[in-house]
Amino acid sequence: MKKLLAYLTAVLLFFGAFDTAEALLVDYSNSSGHVVWDTKQNIYWYWNLSDFTNKTWSEQDSAISALNAVPYYGLTDWHVATVAEMTQLWTYTYNEISSAFSPSDTVGNFTWWAGRYDHEFAYADGSPGHYLAQLTYDGSASTKYFLEDLMVIDTFKDAALGVWAASNGPNPVPEPATMLLLASGLAGLAGFRKLRKQ
Repeated sequence: MKKLLAYLTAVLLFFGAFDTAEALLVDYSNSSGHVVWDTKQNIYWYWNLSDFTNKTWSEQDSAISALNAVPYYGLTDWHVATVAEMTQLWTYTYNEISSAFSPSDTVGNFTWWAGRYDHEFAYADGSPGHYLAQLTYDGSASTKYFLEDLMVIDTFKDAALGVWAASNGPNPVPEPATMLLLASGLAGLAGFRKLRKQ
């Protein structure tokens, strides 16, 4: 019975460690910022979409450029997300994206994860604009809009309209809790092998 319990504990710890490591979007924060690490694209995303709301396109672009002077989270390549970066992000599920990022706005039961990205278009009168990437939740139903479903003129500003920002940078160092979980799993497996040999 002891051997069985030791085996089950080792298996749970081992697979728990690998489950943590395989998340597509991983949250990291420290005193210099809060980011989301995209494990498929090997880029960082700015976590809080509401930091860029109530701004025109030009104001949002300037605010993101200013992150590089700080540098925010120690990174100096912050930019408005490209079409390629957004296209990959949008292959993830609604739940993966909405649980990884702080919303751009919440009013009552309605929540938005909405922001411009670097995909331009022009209105019929020649006014410049950008496409939006948007998720919504109305208290009962969730919606993930296609990337070219929504667009907005560049001079428009709104409390729910942020911008998606990304940065290249070195791979993050695994959190101590993740390393501890992995070490526990490996130690459990080693202990089980030792018990099995006896």
